[in-house]
Amino acid sequence: MGNACRCHQQPDNLNEDQESNNPEVYQAKTDKPEDDKCEQQSFSKWKNIQEGLFYNLKQDDNLPLPEFRDEVAKSNNGSRIQLPPVIMKSGNIYEGEWLNQKKDGKGKFTWKDGSYFEGDFVQDKAQGIGKLVHVNGDSYEGEWQNDMANGHGVFNHFRGVKYIGQWKYDLQDGEGQETWPDGTEYKGTYKEGKRHGLGHMQFQDGSKYEGNFENNEICGFGCYTWKDGKQYKGQWLNNKMHGQGECIWKDGKSYKGEYSDDKKNGYGVFTWASGKRYEGYWQDGKQHGEGIIINAEGVRREGQWEYGKPKNLD
Repeated sequence: MGNACRCHQQPDNLNEDQESNNPEVYQAKTDKPEDDKCEQQSFSKWKNIQEGLFYNLKQDDNLPLPEFRDEVAKSNNGSRIQLPPVIMKSGNIYEGEWLNQKKDGKGKFTWKDGSYFEGDFVQDKAQGIGKLVHVNGDSYEGEWQNDMANGHGVFNHFRGVKYIGQWKYDLQDGEGQETWPDGTEYKGTYKEGKRHGLGHMQFQDGSKYEGNFENNEICGFGCYTWKDGKQYKGQWLNNKMHGQGECIWKDGKSYKGEYSDDKKNGYGVFTWASGKRYEGYWQDGKQHGEGIIINAEGVRREGQWEYGKPKNLD
């Protein structure tokens, strides 16, 4: 009866309708789905929140003015005493307890710009529990050691960012939770002020990532789920799919293989919802090189592809 009609059969290359998940929020993906870029949030907006936030209370110009030294000297008897406000050489003011001419006990230290620390002092240093409030509205309340945020504490940024968790040497370090005004949330581990280790990030549009972070970036093994149900599970590098991974679309399509710089690169298997699949090589997100097309009935066709287009299929 002649050649069978192929007008309703799936083509041997991937087009927009077959692979695109039509993201509405993320802009990283180009119009051509063959590029297969990862529709991620930009992580550049989530900077370290602690840069330049903490004052050093132990400074030469924070010694009392001469006219206050006699009062402060009364604390040399080995017992804490409460003194009225004492003005420092710098113009800063301390009101609280003294011991052996050092700020020691409960007190409040106020800088000339209006910023202040209120809490526990030991030998002129913030140590124990205290609250630091900056004139710009930033604040930290929690544990202190040797003039630094150390232990558990809560930081509130004047722009609405909030961190609750562990600190070490004025930096987020250990388990913590960070929230942004747009609803984005991170729960996980930190190291030296950066998201580092295992964590979970929930974005304002409903997409989420769970896995490994390094130096504030998605890096290592993890699972990213987009708001439309598309999911990638595999290796990451610098916020991009990179290495071995598997991507599954909500409509049943899937790809399992190698990625590089957010694109299919190397060997991989793409399977359509119908059961048809392509096994072969990819370059820049497109079928490129040797490959095999196997239809749902198991019929195989081998050949070459060039940038997504089949050539010389057997």
